Amino acid sequence: TITSSVSANASYGFSVVSWTGNSTAGATIGHGLSTAPSMVIIKNRDRTVDWVVGHLAANSFKTGRLHLNNGNAQGTSEDFFNDTNPTSSVFTVKNNYEVNYASENYVAYVWSEVSGFSKISTYTGNGSGTGPVVTTGFKPAFVLLRNPNISENWLLFDSKRDSSARQYLVANDGNPEGSGGGWINFLDDGFQL
Repeated sequence: TITSSVSANASYGFSVVSWTGNSTAGATIGHGLSTAPSMVIIKNRDRTVDWVVGHLAANSFKTGRLHLNNGNAQGTSEDFFNDTNPTSSVFTVKNNYEVNYASENYVAYVWSEVSGFSKISTYTGNGSGTGPVVTTGFKPAFVLLRNPNISENWLLFDSKRDSSARQYLVANDGNPEGSGGGWINFLDDGFQL
């Protein structure tokens, strides 16, 4: 219901979408992918507000509230995606400053899973020094981790910049990269925490 400008690569499950808000709850925005997205990150380009994250496996399209720029636990006091999961053609937004306010400009980064290329999911920790193995079906080049249930940082690891995964970036602060013990091990079919 809102005209969007889309640059999409459906083969790799990624698109960049821009639109102008209309303050209408339930407005839909085309994303240009052929499958329903598993994650959407939205930023209001005209106002200083949080980066909104919708994550299918974390249920934040339906009941949660995540922000990329802070480490707050997932809240339930705001509904950015109008309590609606994305479809193979659109995602839905509510009427607020973060995602859809009249005449303000927005950008969204949209991902859908592609077998053998990307995996967007959740895992359960085991409380052990040898953490769980997360199977992706391919060797990851980039991993973004976040526990949505507690106040926690967004941690980014990549196997191209540092194959030992000893260096990391924190998405929600402006500090330089950190380093320490191996937080994750990249495997041929996933990673181990």
